[in-house]
Amino acid sequence: MFLIIEINLQPIVCVGIRLTLLRISVCHIKVPWYLLYPDSSTDKSEIMNDINSFYESIVSVLLSAAESSVPKRKSNYYKFWWDIQLDLLKKESIEKHKVWSSLFS
Repeated sequence: MFLIIEINLQPIVCVGIRLTLLRISVCHIKVPWYLLYPDSSTDKSEIMNDINSFYESIVSVLLSAAESSVPKRKSNYYKFWWDIQLDLLKKESIEKHKVWSSLFS
């Protein structure tokens, strides 16, 4: 017996602004509840298939939620002020830290 769980996140209303970034409509997840009450007659391969199916459904839901709600930007998108000079300073800082760390190891 399976219980079907449906997850549906509605748009969020916050201070009069409707945010639709988190609107996710997810398919059904079949939960293998019978595994909580083991029965010696249940086939081991059937159990493994149901566990794998359940796992894959959860991963699929999480990937779908992440894809629709996590912004995709270049790694330097939020550091528009970062330039070559700062790259050099960061590299120099890392090198000096390595030297300093090696003195106390």
